[in-house]
Amino acid sequence: MKTVYVKKTNQTTVICPKCGFVKIFDTTKFKNTHRRLKAKCRCGEVFGFTLEFRKHYRKKVGLPGEYIIQGKGEKGEVIIRDLSLSGIQFESLNPH
Repeated sequence: MKTVYVKKTNQTTVICPKCGFVKIFDTTKFKNTHRRLKAKCRCGEVFGFTLEFRKHYRKKVGLPGEYIIQGKGEKGEVIIRDLSLSGIQFESLNPH
């Protein structure tokens, strides 16, 4: 299922995978509901997509890293799973 990113204006662009028809529509009514949608193109193609309302794109990665707990001086190793301009997701390799 393809992910479609929503702009700050709550507008998004959906492209039919079969014929390439482009449709721009308002996603305001979907913001607090289901984000998996189905669309039917004028060519008859039915396809699904997921709406993503994030402010910043999230990139999947697999980077090694290290963390330090300030004040305690404890250290540990992590694997950084994804990145965006507003944060990261990581997994600690050792329990703490």
